[in-house]
Amino acid sequence: MAPNLLRLIDWSNRMIERVTSAMLTEADDEKRIATFKLMLGTADHCKRLNNLNGVVEIISGLNSSVLHKTWDTIGEPHHANFEELKELVSRDSNFKNFREYLNATKISPPSIPYLEMYLTDLTS
Repeated sequence: MAPNLLRLIDWSNRMIERVTSAMLTEADDEKRIATFKLMLGTADHCKRLNNLNGVVEIISGLNSSVLHKTWDTIGEPHHANFEELKELVSRDSNFKNFREYLNATKISPPSIPYLEMYLTDLTS
């Protein structure tokens, strides 16, 4: 594989780990919830800026099974937003929701695409 592509994959993996570890290092439940909401807001902002790779990195980190307890405590508006973003970046049916979003919004540059979807297309 191309070295720059490998660096991007490594970067994405490290970002996912950082999001999860930022949540886990908060010992206080209130701080953990506040951090979760901050990360969720950042993912939403990345979406508005067309940083789709950033959305996937953040939501993947927040969706870690070790954070399951936190999901139930973030409150309904935030929980609904989290579920919406999880559905958007879902890998189900070959990224069906993500592809529909891209087609419906006609994203124009500048944008940062979610490369895993395209790499999957190339390798299948």
